[in-house]
Amino acid sequence: MILEPFSDDEKFTKKDHEEISKNRQNVIEELGKISKDTDNSLTFEEFLEHVNINEEEYIKMIRSEFKKAKAFLKRAPNEIRINAYNSMIMLLHRANMDIQFILDPYSCLMYCVDYINKSENGMSKLLREALNNEISAQEAVYHILSIPLSISSRSTVFINTNRPENRISMLRSDEILQKLEPDSSDTFVEGLIDMYTNRPDEMKNVCLADFASLYNVSKKKADNAQITENSDGEDVIDNAIDEKTIALKMKNGKGWIKNRKKKKTIRCRNFKLHQDPENYYREQLVLFLLWSNEEENLINVNHEETFELYKNLIQQKKSEYVHREANQFEQAFEDHTKRENENDIDDKNIEYDEDKNEFLIYEIGNNEGDIFVVEMGINTRTEKIEHFNVPKIIPDTEYQRIMRSLNYSQRKYTLNVMHLIKKW
Repeated sequence: MILEPFSDDEKFTKKDHEEISKNRQNVIEELGKISKDTDNSLTFEEFLEHVNINEEEYIKMIRSEFKKAKAFLKRAPNEIRINAYNSMIMLLHRANMDIQFILDPYSCLMYCVDYINKSENGMSKLLREALNNEISAQEAVYHILSIPLSISSRSTVFINTNRPENRISMLRSDEILQKLEPDSSDTFVEGLIDMYTNRPDEMKNVCLADFASLYNVSKKKADNAQITENSDGEDVIDNAIDEKTIALKMKNGKGWIKNRKKKKTIRCRNFKLHQDPENYYREQLVLFLLWSNEEENLINVNHEETFELYKNLIQQKKSEYVHREANQFEQAFEDHTKRENENDIDDKNIEYDEDKNEFLIYEIGNNEGDIFVVEMGINTRTEKIEHFNVPKIIPDTEYQRIMRSLNYSQRKYTLNVMHLIKKW
């Protein structure tokens, strides 16, 4: 059974939430008791009668917790501590398994990446040696001077989408501070958002995301080598700028701006809708909506109403930078983390029990000798050489056809013999 989360149109009253919460707590307690009693054989229908709810209420209780679709396998109430499995795969695999249907490929991708990056307690000898090895002098210098050991083909820019009072600004250099007037308050390095508010009139239809990704700002008008100002206020050479474009002058003498050949990858604070909805909507407006004064256009407004008003425009612009809705990526990761915590089950709960193998009577004797190894003390002279004809290997398609034609008992017997041969 595949269950979907409730849509935004399906809203519950406070009484509904209380009833769902009460039913959920009761179900969890009863399932916990049943899982400890291995002899309990309650069916699903009997369990619903036991907790005094019907199937519709039970499904409603489950769906209320969902953020995305999930597949449920048919299991008895006393099997909640058993990993998801397939009886046919278990017969072939003969080992522990924890499988599930893939309803979202991005969740699967996130799981694989997280599993690969998971730290292992049993670190290999090679990794331990690498951990204790001394680094070279050149690498040490690069670390001390904060010089990158590698450079990616795509630049990255961070847009500080926190509220203005929560942003951290850098002080200007001592040389610049000494030249300022005593009563001057212009003591901080201007950031990306400050540059955006001073963009030229020709760029009034450019949102902040495009401004950060598609353009570079420099203090001086570059001719041959193109100059761009990084986040630390330093001037660095940037070869990724389109020389055919014309540099535009920023307002208030803030420098010059020019288009790039290659987009930068943008990063931001990335607020979550379910954790901080107000800042989530404000962040979407900051990045993908046109504005000129942050306090007037973005701070002193109702963020959710403004977002709903320009929702289509924002989503269209956002699709240029996010292949899929950001909250779906976040949800995939959160679901995986939650699932990993909930399914912390002993790996031995489904392992194959050889003591109960009904085919042990067919097990080959434990003969430690080898027919191709000559025993000590026996005449090793070979009087006659015999040629053994190796049986022909049938094609894979023929083998698969034969295996598919076996009935259940024949297949079970064949797999048992194959398993014993592999062990031998």
